[in-house]
Amino acid sequence: MERKEEKIIQDIECCEVEEVHEDKVRMISDQMPPEDQLYDLAELFKAFGDTTRIRILFDPVRGFTPAQAPEAGPPGGRQA
Repeated sequence: MERKEEKIIQDIECCEVEEVHEDKVRMISDQMPPEDQLYDLAELFKAFGDTTRIRILFDPVRGFTPAQAPEAGPPGGRQA
């Protein structure tokens, strides 16, 4: 498998010149939120990465609990 990946990498055209645009890197770095805010945002996105958590958040918005929502189907969206 490793040889196949090497072949694919060799077939990709790429630029031979590597240039870092210091001004653009500095501009983006200056606009980056503080590390603690990035951590909090990552935790929030992690919470949305689980379908059960999304159901828990979504169903009260619609006005009922998951137990009252038979049309929602089984967990994970799988049909029996």
